[in-house]
Amino acid sequence: MRHPVGIGFLVVLPVLGAFGRDTQVEFCPASPDAVFEQRITAKIQGNPTRLEYYKNAVVGMRHFMDTSRARFAADGPVRIELDFRGADIQAAHLRALGRDLDFAKDGSNLSFKLPGPGHYYLQLPGLAKPMGTYTVLFWIDDLEKLGRTRIKADSPGVTDVTVSGVKSDSEKDQTSAIQSILDKGGTVYFPPGIYLSSTLQIGSDTTVYMAGGAMLKAVDDDSKLGKEFIAIENAKNVKILGQGTIDANGRVAYGNNSHNVNITSSQKILFEDVLFQNSHSWAVHIRRSDKFTARNVKVFSGKDGFDPDSSRDVLLDGVFIVSIDDAVAVKNRYPDEPDGRTTERIVIRNAIVSSTKSSLKIGTETRGPMRYITFENCDVYDGERGIVMYARDGGPIEKAVWCDIRLFMIDWAAEKNSGKVFHLIKDKREAVTPISDCLIENVTANFIYRSEFAGLAESPLAGIKISNVEVNVGKPKEGKPYLFHAGDYVDLTIEGLTVNWQGNRDRWAGVVSGSGLNVKGLKELAE
Repeated sequence: MRHPVGIGFLVVLPVLGAFGRDTQVEFCPASPDAVFEQRITAKIQGNPTRLEYYKNAVVGMRHFMDTSRARFAADGPVRIELDFRGADIQAAHLRALGRDLDFAKDGSNLSFKLPGPGHYYLQLPGLAKPMGTYTVLFWIDDLEKLGRTRIKADSPGVTDVTVSGVKSDSEKDQTSAIQSILDKGGTVYFPPGIYLSSTLQIGSDTTVYMAGGAMLKAVDDDSKLGKEFIAIENAKNVKILGQGTIDANGRVAYGNNSHNVNITSSQKILFEDVLFQNSHSWAVHIRRSDKFTARNVKVFSGKDGFDPDSSRDVLLDGVFIVSIDDAVAVKNRYPDEPDGRTTERIVIRNAIVSSTKSSLKIGTETRGPMRYITFENCDVYDGERGIVMYARDGGPIEKAVWCDIRLFMIDWAAEKNSGKVFHLIKDKREAVTPISDCLIENVTANFIYRSEFAGLAESPLAGIKISNVEVNVGKPKEGKPYLFHAGDYVDLTIEGLTVNWQGNRDRWAGVVSGSGLNVKGLKELAE
């Protein structure tokens, strides 16, 4: 009997790829508690594959994101065939980072070729339920890199938790046994299976390797959990690696403030390839820490995705985030440290994010100096707010950059700011926040609502250069707004603005309202 891939075992398939060579494809085992999408039949390189279904939602919130996903590794182009079992697929958008991809449609079937390792997302609004969205995700790991970096259970110096008394068990709390292994440091290996635990502490010089199909999952009892599921505190040289999953189980502890991972006062922390999901609050909080890196990490969060907070030398490279709150929020909440704790040298690049609130954000907490913050080469899809700065607590904010950004905004009906591509606000909560030498350039976005800018009488919103913005205008979600609205005390210029009205000019009042926002080099198309 031939089994579809995605039910818990690994398959390697050679397939004829580009230039006559064979593309090798290695399928990652599905999560141990996976639920599979029933509406779609998929083939990857001709091999039947079940798509893992996941609903990113929080109890008590009306809006959510439905996704189906396939994860595998390859070293070349990969052919995908999807059969929607008779469903009428009227709209579909297939995208890679920074570009759209072609596909063929034949009735209820879609087929296309993905060019190789990377993150891809197929948006299918027709399959969305009320108050939600629907996206099919294809995560293709680099097979050659995976072969070089994979840790094996029987390698010297590796501790396999199942050899040390821990068992794959979906009901048994094994906190004590797992913690005792972690306390010894070194390399700790979790093979495929499910391992329940309450809050775990990871100390210095420890590598946790989650094999594909392995899941470390929080117990159901909130009273056994702390402020986080995984705690890394006062530690150095900690790594969490592999294609497995860290699942916070949606637990609600400490007044809804239970995070998936808290990294506190630590240095040299690396997350790579791992999936973090099901946090009720923030997924990864990086506070008062230096030299944190996340590469090829996937996050599904009930609130924020990543929060670099009073931290330095943070790199988020090639991350994929789906969040019910801010996708990335760079903060400074802890300025009163002996060394004058700053937030600086924060880089978010090659990222794909989706958010029902702010997508690429600085703030809201801006209590200490924040400088050298870069968002580069990022896609935002199903976004509520796009490029966001809330300067409220004294700062200052210096040398922040957003460049090469694509944004696809939608109307999240439960969110009042839904559809704002730019939301740059200076107001006074604790102190006036100076802003200087910041840059926003090379931005492409659809507009369904106005973008807003505002400053203060004693400190106007200034110090931000905006250039090369391309606007694709849709039907406004409400009223007849301007594309950009400048509130009081704004001193900004957009240099190079292209507006493609797409036949919607009469639905909008115009380009700019208010004073203080100037436009140079305006080009208007397809009124």
